[in-house]
Amino acid sequence: MRTARLVPALLASLLFVASSASADWPAGGKLVSLVDDSFNGVRWARIMDLPSGEMYVLSVGCGGNANGYSLQRIGPGGDIAPGWPALGYSMEQVSKSMSSTLMGFAVDDSGCVWRAQFGLNVSPSTRPQAQLVRPDAIQLPGFNAAWNANAAGGTGFGMAVAPAAGGSYLAFGSKLQRMTRAGTIAPGWPANGVPGVNSNGPALQPDGAGGVVVFGAPFAGALPSAQRVDGTGARHAGWPVAGLVLAAGPDDNSADPETPNFLLPSGTGWLIAGWVTPLSASPIMHLQLQRFSLDGTLDPAWPADGVTAIAADSITGVTLIADGQGGVHALWYAHHRAHGTHVRADGTFLPGLTAAGVDLAGSDPNFVVPHFFPQQTSNVVADAAPDGGLLFAYDNWNLNPPSTQTYHVRWLNADYTPNPSEPAGGRLVSPAERGRGVRIVHSDRLGGAYLAWEAGPSDTVTPNQFSELWMTRLLSSSLLGAPPAPAIVPRLALSAPRPNPARDGMALDVTLPDDSPARVELLDVAGRVQRSQAVQGAGAHAVAFRDLGTLAPGLYFARASQARGEATTRVVIAR
Repeated sequence: MRTARLVPALLASLLFVASSASADWPAGGKLVSLVDDSFNGVRWARIMDLPSGEMYVLSVGCGGNANGYSLQRIGPGGDIAPGWPALGYSMEQVSKSMSSTLMGFAVDDSGCVWRAQFGLNVSPSTRPQAQLVRPDAIQLPGFNAAWNANAAGGTGFGMAVAPAAGGSYLAFGSKLQRMTRAGTIAPGWPANGVPGVNSNGPALQPDGAGGVVVFGAPFAGALPSAQRVDGTGARHAGWPVAGLVLAAGPDDNSADPETPNFLLPSGTGWLIAGWVTPLSASPIMHLQLQRFSLDGTLDPAWPADGVTAIAADSITGVTLIADGQGGVHALWYAHHRAHGTHVRADGTFLPGLTAAGVDLAGSDPNFVVPHFFPQQTSNVVADAAPDGGLLFAYDNWNLNPPSTQTYHVRWLNADYTPNPSEPAGGRLVSPAERGRGVRIVHSDRLGGAYLAWEAGPSDTVTPNQFSELWMTRLLSSSLLGAPPAPAIVPRLALSAPRPNPARDGMALDVTLPDDSPARVELLDVAGRVQRSQAVQGAGAHAVAFRDLGTLAPGLYFARASQARGEATTRVVIAR
């Protein structure tokens, strides 16, 4: 492996103003991780946020039939977490696994990073595996997930992982398994897992109550469906035994195995699933979306077969991003341009947008579609902005001589018109090291953006041997010239009850800062618990207490408690 050289940032070029970057980050970026040079560069990257404001930065190297992974933990100011290697932590190399390249990663309730993929240098190569790295950069040995999906009747490619209390959920083909951080199967779960859904690329989301929802698109004569499984391994009460069918067609059930399936939160108690499929005897590719509840019912406001978010004769790099307001951004590459459209929680497009999308680079002729493995381009380089808009980044090769490169970042409104608080054409970043392409843009949750790109020393002999990930931070224009504000750390919060006074029932909203278990209780003035409900999963949850007519009228207290602390509010029960 080549030893990387930390190179000082160069002076900003005329295309870049120094104040565009955070004062904590060099204008030309800093090296945050290195993937072994046996791989042909950093092909994908992902940032995973932590409640503390820190983040994990994942870079993925690709070469031949293998992937290599480097993980780094850094703070919002660019400082590397204590105990972490300066060039990142190298995870185990594995066989390439198509759609699970980025989806097979998750952070659990203790800050451990999980990776789920098949073929961790064992035979057979389709045996599902898991790997764990602790927050202090100590890796627990790669361990066998102890169930063979193929032998147990599972089929398909790709794996997905989602956090669980004390461990994680793993999905592979038509099987679902729960693992502990000790590398063992969770108590009560069978060695071969439990039935999930038949899929070539499953997607997972925690259900907020200790269980998980798994979604899969058709690939072998099945229809797209979802299933909810409780933490005990049992199918959630009220859900169809064979799963909730999300669409009845018309399609030919031949989803592209290179395109991942998607499952995203859509407000309290709802999820949106997305999958790509061609229509029968048609060159038009569709991205279909369907919204359904955690109770196992489709959203009646949506069509029975879902919403066609993308309709094009050329789709690569399909990306689905939750907008934070119940809707989703649907993004893709087509005809050498990046396109996007925005679907709201009610299943309608924002005004001016359709399934044809709009060009995210606007009229810029210098936009360049990533040239590496176009059939496996796993994402459009974008992220949701805090206001429901979009951050979009791309390369500007055509502006520069062959030996240089700049990167372009645009801030867009929810309807993809330019955000008036930023330059209409976006802002340019000139890397200190010779770059090979932008790999990720990520919201800093304060209106700014983190930008990461692949780069390598200027004396690299073989042009395709780039394996370094460099990164900087761009403050929002409203904060330029001011010190960056600290990252917002979520806190436990409990809303006022509705109604108050209450008679037969009431509802409250509780917001959890992380995925650790919590409990919402109703207590009398003596401190005795009269009602109790478990809640789990970072974010907002609706909690309802019913049959309050059996309690004596008077003053009560609602209390939400979690390891981090508690929150209380007063409740009056009247007759």
